[in-house]
Amino acid sequence: MRLSNYEEAFAITNTILEKKETTNMKNFQCLLIEVLNKPKKDIEDCYLYNANLYKKQLDNMPKMISITTKQNGLTMRAYSMQVKQNINLN
Repeated sequence: MRLSNYEEAFAITNTILEKKETTNMKNFQCLLIEVLNKPKKDIEDCYLYNANLYKKQLDNMPKMISITTKQNGLTMRAYSMQVKQNINLN
């Protein structure tokens, strides 16, 4: 980037994203698309695609659950990670 080799950097991000798609690399690629003055639709599509990658990550994260109990007039709240388990019955 510092050498202004934006086209080469864009090509490298494509290669990296083909091997492993990450939100950080996709975001960097979107920035490069902007710097390269690509059409506005390409920029918007890139960020929309990246937003969907973030959503996919969030959907796969364990959810926080809250447990509230009352004892002696005090309300106590505990938080725990909900763990998804695959159970094979075979």
